[in-house]
Amino acid sequence: MYIKKKSSLKEKVQYWFDSTIARGTPSMILWLCILSLLIVLFFSFLLILVGSVVGEDVSGFDQVFWETLNLAIDPGAVADESTGSWVMRITLLTISFFGVFVVSTLIGVIGGGVHDKIMNLRKGKSMVLKNSHTVILGWSRKIDVVIKELMWANEETPSFSVAVLAPRDKLDMYSYLEQRLGTIMMKKIHCRSGDPSLISDLKIVSPETAKSILILCFIKSRSDSMILKRSMALQKLLNINNATPPVVAEVHEKNNAEAIYSIGKFHLILATEFITRVLVQVAREPGLSLVYEDLFSFRGNEIYAYNSPTLTGMTLKEVALSLPNSSVIGLLEDTGEVSLNKDYERVIGEKQKVLVIAEDDSLIKPPVNSPDFEDKSINDVIPERLADKPIQIAILGWHKAGEILLEELSSQIHPESSIRVFYNPKYTNGIINYSIESKCEVKILTEEADTSSVSFLKNLTASNLDEVIILGYREGLNIEEADGITMLSLVHLRNLSQKKNLDISIATELLDPANRDLLETNKAEDFIASEELLSRVMAQILEKPILLTTFEQLLTAKGAEIHLSSPEFYNCEGNQVSYRDLITKGIKRKELVIGLIIHDPMSNKRSLSLNPLKNENFTLQSEDSIVVMAED
Repeated sequence: MYIKKKSSLKEKVQYWFDSTIARGTPSMILWLCILSLLIVLFFSFLLILVGSVVGEDVSGFDQVFWETLNLAIDPGAVADESTGSWVMRITLLTISFFGVFVVSTLIGVIGGGVHDKIMNLRKGKSMVLKNSHTVILGWSRKIDVVIKELMWANEETPSFSVAVLAPRDKLDMYSYLEQRLGTIMMKKIHCRSGDPSLISDLKIVSPETAKSILILCFIKSRSDSMILKRSMALQKLLNINNATPPVVAEVHEKNNAEAIYSIGKFHLILATEFITRVLVQVAREPGLSLVYEDLFSFRGNEIYAYNSPTLTGMTLKEVALSLPNSSVIGLLEDTGEVSLNKDYERVIGEKQKVLVIAEDDSLIKPPVNSPDFEDKSINDVIPERLADKPIQIAILGWHKAGEILLEELSSQIHPESSIRVFYNPKYTNGIINYSIESKCEVKILTEEADTSSVSFLKNLTASNLDEVIILGYREGLNIEEADGITMLSLVHLRNLSQKKNLDISIATELLDPANRDLLETNKAEDFIASEELLSRVMAQILEKPILLTTFEQLLTAKGAEIHLSSPEFYNCEGNQVSYRDLITKGIKRKELVIGLIIHDPMSNKRSLSLNPLKNENFTLQSEDSIVVMAED
């Protein structure tokens, strides 16, 4: 039950007028134009009437209307003192007065409307009318690295652009990115201010026409909940438009990944876990950092899914030996399943693709059969891989993902190895879950310590250490404080290793990508993993979503991984050998060779030659390494 209110005609007119004016600048301009026209018409009739009364000659109505309009627009015209009687002059002065009032108001309204429009543009509320662009929803410290990698990947696509929607000031976003990317790249970047959780704001960046979409979050404490909200809003908008662009989202808690995945089957990257798994691989085999640095960037070699009619009917072994400038690592089934380093005798069908490492997909050459690629080494006797030796690993610092590090690391090193975990209880919410120790095959010791203290590190380096892994205190400190302690530990360790001439490999985790440049070194055995590395991976997955499954397999203990093998195992130490012969030997050992790491005795540095040409020859020494895909 409601009561119907009776309003007077005056109230109704007032309400209608107020509603019209409230619609903004266009309505106000319309009303002022109508008012100006009525005033000019009124004074045109008034001038004709006054002229007839005072006995002055007055032109026709059209001429009077035109002169009155000019007078209203330009009040200075009334200064002509030769104009008739004082009655006529007063009338003209009155017209000028109303003209000043109306015209100045009109100019003010137009100026205010233009100002409001400019402010709205500065706020980033205008539409992005683009197709096949990449949309980034949210903000992060690593956003500049992602954009830079995307720009490199699409250098040959002049129309490519990136649209960023984040709850930040548009000018601040432009300023931040321009300092890091330069003015040239900024021409292809469109920053918009808005809430990625609102469909109305999402429409601004046209995600339904995008080539790919990345969801980020700046606030770590509640990032996954915000990623969830943004995913739900995005999926609803995509469903409305029947659009299915690939969507990549950064997730921090594994338990939350399933909920987010159920919304739209997005490609989810567990950020902390990914970086931790990379640390495991590098700590397990120092030197692999060169390989990952190359593979995880568009500036080096990349992994592609390659298909050609000439591959149909060939076995994986034959393809690996006959592709002249690409290294085979596995198969991509027509179901989307990735198989790495398996089924060498498998016959490739029409719908299957070969996973290869190549400099660029446009440079991949089809298989060739020539005398240069004859099998010359299939009968070589290749010794079995020597058993791993026990090693001593120290972990400095702690956070929750350290449990993954322990579990993966212990399954890949000699059972008689030992892992010691040192942590400062002031900076961490808790040490390892002891249930993890029951899953680990190696001995794990934990001890409280000031992990950045030089006295502690002196004692640590006095023991027979092979590897040191430095973890950031993610949970107990903010990013800058955690990185400060990590950097202090790393610098002390480097100085102590240099003074004592120790050969200790150091794998370090940094949280802020900007800090990585401060600590880079030419030593291949030292590796710094930061969110910059994660940024590069996300950019690659945006361009090639199948890489998410590929990287996940590469970075887990189950299945094939990247390893470094000695020339001794390939019976080629000190002898010249072609890259194709190495591949042949590798297949016999159930390994796929993908490159070489060459040691320069003059500079004592190691350089990576990933995916060389098949007919390129090398003379390998004991300190060189063969990069392979292998089961263990």
